[in-house]
Amino acid sequence: MNRIKTMKGKTLDLTPILAKNQNTVAIGNANMNARGDILGTGGVIVKRREEVAQGYHNANPKAVRRVSLKDVQPDTFPSPAEALAQLKQNAQQSTVSTPARPTPKSGKKIIDQDD
Repeated sequence: MNRIKTMKGKTLDLTPILAKNQNTVAIGNANMNARGDILGTGGVIVKRREEVAQGYHNANPKAVRRVSLKDVQPDTFPSPAEALAQLKQNAQQSTVSTPARPTPKSGKKIIDQDD
């Protein structure tokens, strides 16, 4: 779940570290523990992180949308073969309709003359 790979290629599992330190008070003025619970005086949990998240989602109903993928029509997204064919067709049209580059103008040469 919380496994990461270090630069040296070793696998590090963060789950035991997170479980061990979840009740540790966060540094700073956030008044939270590492888990995300809001703490009161003396480190007592006032509001659990689930309640905080639920309150946010109740106050901001448009923050998270649930979208049904059943309504998506099959012709909305092309298949990979159709997408490649479309790209090839666009590439052929762009090469045919691209005007030739203008030839660069010849510049004047500046010659230093000794007086």
